[in-house]
Amino acid sequence: MGAFTDISSALSARLATLTDSPVVAWRNAKFKRAGNIEFLAEFLLPADTEQAALGDTGINEDIGTYQVNVNIPKDVGSGRAYDIADAIADHFARGLVLTSGTTDIRITGGSIGTELVDDIFYMIPVKIRYQTFTQPR
Repeated sequence: MGAFTDISSALSARLATLTDSPVVAWRNAKFKRAGNIEFLAEFLLPADTEQAALGDTGINEDIGTYQVNVNIPKDVGSGRAYDIADAIADHFARGLVLTSGTTDIRITGGSIGTELVDDIFYMIPVKIRYQTFTQPR
């Protein structure tokens, strides 16, 4: 497989090992929410690939954000959502290196984004930044 597949696979596989996690709505997979339950939703937000070394054979740098949205029922307070967000950020701690295929993906940091509320859910996005160096294409 290629680097893009490796990045996607490694990040999803790591999320799957989070203990005591709510159910996950995986990217482009059928997900039927059973009522007003807690759940996570993952998103891969890659940035543009940049040339990281000089010359036609210089390596590429791929960076991006792996976003995991924490969704809890509305009107129950924010504490549980922040507990889950902290657990995700800890699980993807800065310096962690994930390997998939021939690609090493380094976690460079994590943060949370602006919380959102809709008719049913309160949501906090957890943003995990990653970096990898790959052969030129």
